[in-house]
Amino acid sequence: MPTLVTIPREIRDEIYSLTLAAPLPALPTRDRTRLSYPSSDSDETYFGENCVRFPHQTPLPPSHGLLHTSRRLRYELLDAIKRLGCIRYKVDIADRKNTGVLVPTWLSVPCLPCFVDKIDVLEVNWRPRFLKTTSVASFNGDDDREDVYWNRFSGSLSMLQRFVERGVYLLSKKKRQKTHIGCLEIRMNYPPEERVEDVDEICDFINAWMTTEHGEIAWEDESWEKEDEQFRLLAEKIDRVTLLANGALKREWVMSEMLVKRNEAEALRRERAENPVEEQEI
Repeated sequence: MPTLVTIPREIRDEIYSLTLAAPLPALPTRDRTRLSYPSSDSDETYFGENCVRFPHQTPLPPSHGLLHTSRRLRYELLDAIKRLGCIRYKVDIADRKNTGVLVPTWLSVPCLPCFVDKIDVLEVNWRPRFLKTTSVASFNGDDDREDVYWNRFSGSLSMLQRFVERGVYLLSKKKRQKTHIGCLEIRMNYPPEERVEDVDEICDFINAWMTTEHGEIAWEDESWEKEDEQFRLLAEKIDRVTLLANGALKREWVMSEMLVKRNEAEALRRERAENPVEEQEI
């Protein structure tokens, strides 16, 4: 019986291409893990991850076995990965009803992040369910609704940070060399009866969070320092972020530019704090 190394190289290359393009196998179980909040490690910056239901396991990519057969096949597969041109990961995030609970599922992982220098595109297919009467980015209303909106945002950030630090195994206790992402492509898919205005408000809120204009955390607060640390970590490892709604591009952020704006806003606030303007007597 012929082995993989005995068949023509052209056929092996075709096998590599099909393997790298194959979707991940289905999860062996639907059981999910809910992490406690706040994090037991005071140095962590995973806000809101208590609203995320992490999968117990993540199947290995179909290509993973070929990397551990022989040096020759490993070399050829790594060469095929380089020739892909664009390394694209896909993850689906379902939003359960109106609770703000997020359920991530990996759809496509060509290879583990440790085998590539950079992930060109991290495609996030987010299926949000907006509340009918309140804005997604609103913080002026019922406390339960405020929690739902903030959970969606902070929970998404915690998942993103875990991916940057740990790869596809979001619950791994080991932090590896941080993954670099060329483009974080957020694809929001919502039914036509939902409020389209909510998408624009989400974009405005993300922009305000990046530039420290949302004003939800006091600058002297320890939680502010952790939030700032989280943003700077993500800005260092992500080149740009795009948000699409039902296929239409709504907003794009270049993270290096947003970091400059954030630094300028911080410098201005410090200057005002150090040199307060005295109120003039009437």
